[in-house]
Amino acid sequence: MTDTAISRRRKAPHSRPSTKKHSPVPEHDLDSVDTRQSKNRRPKTTLFTAGLSTLDTTLVWTPSFSDAIKAIAFVRMLAGIYSNIQDCDEVFNYWEPTHYLQYGTALQTWEYAPQIARYTLVLLMASPGMFIASTAYLPSTFSMYTVTWAFALYLAPPSRKNTWILMALATTGAFWGWPFAGFMFIPFCLAMLFSKKRSTYLRWIAEGVLIAVSTVMAPLLVLDRFYYQKWVFASLNIVLYNVFGSSGRGPDIYGTEPCLWSPFVNGGDKRILAVTSKGSFQLVFFYLWLAIFTIQSHKEERFMFVVFPIICFYAATTLYLYRGILEMLLMSLGIRISSPKAIAKMFTVFTLGVFVVLSALRIYAGYIHYHAPIDVYTILSSTAPPFGLNANYTGTLSPEAANRSGNLSIGLNSTASSDSPIITVAQALNRTVNVCVGKEWYRFPSHYFLQPGMRLRVLPSAFKGLLPKYFKSDMKSTQWLDRMLREGEWNSFKYGERRQKRYFAEFVDSMNDLNREEVDRYWSVDQCDYIIDTSPQQHDHEQHLVYDPNSVEPIYAMDTETWKRLYCTPFLDSQHSSLLVRVLGLPGHRVWLDYCLLVRRKLE
Repeated sequence: MTDTAISRRRKAPHSRPSTKKHSPVPEHDLDSVDTRQSKNRRPKTTLFTAGLSTLDTTLVWTPSFSDAIKAIAFVRMLAGIYSNIQDCDEVFNYWEPTHYLQYGTALQTWEYAPQIARYTLVLLMASPGMFIASTAYLPSTFSMYTVTWAFALYLAPPSRKNTWILMALATTGAFWGWPFAGFMFIPFCLAMLFSKKRSTYLRWIAEGVLIAVSTVMAPLLVLDRFYYQKWVFASLNIVLYNVFGSSGRGPDIYGTEPCLWSPFVNGGDKRILAVTSKGSFQLVFFYLWLAIFTIQSHKEERFMFVVFPIICFYAATTLYLYRGILEMLLMSLGIRISSPKAIAKMFTVFTLGVFVVLSALRIYAGYIHYHAPIDVYTILSSTAPPFGLNANYTGTLSPEAANRSGNLSIGLNSTASSDSPIITVAQALNRTVNVCVGKEWYRFPSHYFLQPGMRLRVLPSAFKGLLPKYFKSDMKSTQWLDRMLREGEWNSFKYGERRQKRYFAEFVDSMNDLNREEVDRYWSVDQCDYIIDTSPQQHDHEQHLVYDPNSVEPIYAMDTETWKRLYCTPFLDSQHSSLLVRVLGLPGHRVWLDYCLLVRRKLE
């Protein structure tokens, strides 16, 4: 500060005159004052700055937003092709109703920071849980995307617009998706209400709730009223049944798992990192969800879908903080300046490398061990007359099939000309074709894998719970979605929409919420044209096994006089294979079964 500056300050308006004589301040004194002030001004420590390295002064490579989106999209497309259907609820509660709306036939059930960002990107791409969850046709997957978007808004600077969008996402994820996902939005609101600007945030939340109710909830209530012919709140019914169900009802009747099941399925290594993340209110999201579904006796893998992206974020944050801690620890031990940074970098690369390798093995093991049902049903969907047997078929063809006999050897998935329509098995026989399953009913991948005219029939097995049954079928009124997608006509949508609603409002008999067996679901094996079943591999056990029709679960492939193996592919016998083999696909004791498509030798 110079003499001129001091004199100007002394002459400023409204300043008191001073009787003290002001002398110039030496330059070295000013330097000491500035130094003391800079020492007293300590930077605010946050979740991110706590682990920042004091040595990391170079630019850190991170992918651009466009490249990150492309990388995620590429992995998600691979998941759509190679991922298995993990849960029969995905098929019978979502794929099957969609097939019913489109084609008119389906089965129904009784219910209806850049450094950190690059680590998160690797975890999101490589995580086995995300590989499955990202493409599953489940409400928990839909809620996962709304929760992830809301979490990103929460990390961004608060604003009225972000709060409104967050409330809309909360309502959409909970009421249009999965109602239990609403618990994930409680910490969002609490964090805003306990902040210094709580009055402002409270006003924004109230405005967002009003907008969400009018734009999200109201249309849902009207839509349910339209189809069910009465006022219902479907999301509330799900909560009432699963949380407040009476004795003999609720999720526990469908199976239970131990407490440690949820934390270690599909990505236990990154969940350990997430749990040990630096203390922060943000971790409430993960802890709340983990606590709810750890206490819950009935556990499903899809229950954790909602928090998979958040787990990846927390794990990436923890890994970055551990890198900074390791670097500072090495510096305190007197290691040369250049070494700690290199060692810390090796630590993160090694950790991510191990995670990627284990995740790739997990995904690979799931594909090679359990992809057989998709393969078998794909073969069935492409089977054309003469039914996969041989060209010497002597059965009676329908007149339509006889007139187009030149196309009988063409598979349904072949590149045949549109001028030469393909003959299906049902058209050739001029009747419904029965595809039967026994103990493998829950691995049915939906009617999208059956030809037109084929119906799924269930044979008796050791399972004694409630099985799905067919929707009421009216081909004229249930193919409106197919017509709308194919023709793009508004009239086809209106026609189907008027006729379709009555099927959702009618009472469905032979249904219950107690998982009680209904015997009208079963068919006789004599009525089957195809059977899909597992059996021991021929070269291992054929000499010890015979067909026993009186067995609870007969091995139909052993009845070689009635059935022929049209297609078989290996399927892992998980009960008799070692843990590391079935989880990671490592070499070891592995027992295979044959997952077979059997065809009746005398189709008439």
